[in-house]
Amino acid sequence: MTGKKVNLFIVGIGNVGSALIEQIIRQREKIRKDYSVEFMICGIANTKKMILDAAGFPPEKWQTTLEENGEKTDMNRFVEKMTRFNLRNSVFVDNTASREIAGLYSSLLENLSLIHISEPTRPLYISYAV
Repeated sequence: MTGKKVNLFIVGIGNVGSALIEQIIRQREKIRKDYSVEFMICGIANTKKMILDAAGFPPEKWQTTLEENGEKTDMNRFVEKMTRFNLRNSVFVDNTASREIAGLYSSLLENLSLIHISEPTRPLYISYAV
């Protein structure tokens, strides 16, 4: 593929997060063909487990990958690893309603690590990140 690669780091894989992944799976070929964009899942975390891989892993296997290879969730470590990867076009997708997770935004923004933040489940409260 010669288009743009978007690296996703998804936190919260309940209804919204798992629906996002399923949508990526269903529309992967169309997005690749029509827009020359490839979505790579490089990190997933829930309250119990997390997994990160700079090369990404197949979205179709996210559940077994997390279950079999995931480590205990530590969100500070998740952000640290994600930042250390320093991947272009990275998006931190927060599907939680957690103030604790929102509190990590400042370290992402301060780092200037080219990581974008997406909050599909609520409006972005900048005061969390200050």
